[in-house]
Amino acid sequence: MEIILKRTNRKPEFTIGELKVDGNFHSYILEDADRALHSGMSL
Repeated sequence: MEIILKRTNRKPEFTIGELKVDGNFHSYILEDADRALHSGMSL
């Protein structure tokens, strides 16, 4: 299975993109703002 997330529209508050599974469109995605977290930080 191949999963591809293509981010198409970045704004300071959100990012919009497309999710494809095995080359077929699956859904649109909406992500919240990048909060500059890294693996050493607790959630």
